[in-house]
Amino acid sequence: MIRIIGKQFSWMARYPGPDGVFGKGDARLVSAQNPLGADPNDPQGKDDIVVDSSEVVVPLGKPVIAFIGSLDVIHSFAVKPMRLTQDAIPGLSIPVWFKPTMVGTNQINCAQLCGNGHANMRGLLKVVTPEEYQAWLKSKAKTAGAAPTYE
Repeated sequence: MIRIIGKQFSWMARYPGPDGVFGKGDARLVSAQNPLGADPNDPQGKDDIVVDSSEVVVPLGKPVIAFIGSLDVIHSFAVKPMRLTQDAIPGLSIPVWFKPTMVGTNQINCAQLCGNGHANMRGLLKVVTPEEYQAWLKSKAKTAGAAPTYE
């Protein structure tokens, strides 16, 4: 399970921590330091992992549910080689399901004109082995804290 959020002009990914549960969020908590509105007092969110580098990592052969949303305008999360496209609409969290079948790196594009920087709104979807995925999660979990930090 992943939350993928578009913002002019990049993608963010939020993963639940080892407990498998996302921390709560509230629109009233949104700020420049906390663009996802994560509740810093929610114990279930203390282990959440936020990657603000337009990189999404998923395990090979495992079903992935990605909840697609946007912080600002309508975007569209598209990974053409996987035939995966889903609009990212502010205020909505739209689930999309896929199962990666090949290890490799695919480009993420925004398939909806979203402003002057639209052409640069790219990212990477990396499909890695389950072992590499667990190691990656473990390396990112070291940076999870009381409130997610954003680059």
